[in-house]
Amino acid sequence: MDMFFLGTGAAEAIPAVYCRCNYCVKARKNGGKDVRSRSSFRIDERHQIDLSPDIYFQMQKYGLDLYDLEHILITHSHEDHFDIAEILSKEMAVINNGKPVYIYLSTSAAKWAKTLINTYLGNKNENEINKIYNKYRLVPVDYFEMFKAGDLEVTSLKANHKALGENEYGLNYIIKLKNGKTMLYGVDTGYYEQDTWEFLEGKKVDILVMEATFGGRYRGFQVSGHLDVKNLISVLERMEQIGFIEQSTNIYATHINHKHDLMHDDMQKVFDSSSFRVTVAYDGLRIP
Repeated sequence: MDMFFLGTGAAEAIPAVYCRCNYCVKARKNGGKDVRSRSSFRIDERHQIDLSPDIYFQMQKYGLDLYDLEHILITHSHEDHFDIAEILSKEMAVINNGKPVYIYLSTSAAKWAKTLINTYLGNKNENEINKIYNKYRLVPVDYFEMFKAGDLEVTSLKANHKALGENEYGLNYIIKLKNGKTMLYGVDTGYYEQDTWEFLEGKKVDILVMEATFGGRYRGFQVSGHLDVKNLISVLERMEQIGFIEQSTNIYATHINHKHDLMHDDMQKVFDSSSFRVTVAYDGLRIP
């Protein structure tokens, strides 16, 4: 397995294209870990979490392609995580693997996605549309559902983050990896609501990936939508209390925007002063 962060930024990426805030100016000057493309995570050649508008850039940067990709776990319907145009671009390949792409997303997001795809396909006739749907299989997933995605055993969690589908809340994923380890990928969520906390009790992970979208900008206690550093630490404290994580758990912070004052190294120092082993992820970071 070759798990790594294709992107670690939020919706606008860093530096944001229209922006000259202090953060974006510094990021342009610093380069390196302070430059973040939109978030997605590669598990191996066949499995990926989210597919962003930056997928072409990411594939070029890391010398990869999506030829073998068969399973995409979508956290929610926002376009920085679910770029339908890039997913459908498999149609333009001269040679592809001849296998359908399975797209897993919440039941509400799947209904919204079908409408989006039909709109995107425009004036194609019914036979052409049916051929498309045979190549891209939308797989609706309920909250707290266990299912198979290729070689992976996956359990969906209800995130505290609203998206574009009717009454849609995002999905986070607990994934049993082929190497025997278990990972939670928790991107685009605020502090979990009670039903999710109750579901996590009695479970444990080896690897935890959580978002820290607003970085050093504290937005209040147990916020919804997105986390910041303080709220992420609050999440970690509760996870430790219920036994979901322990001191040996490898924790990664990702999905970071530019609306705060902690550059990459500054944020790492804040986490280093906490009681948790948190690595601030950056584009291209590999997880052993």
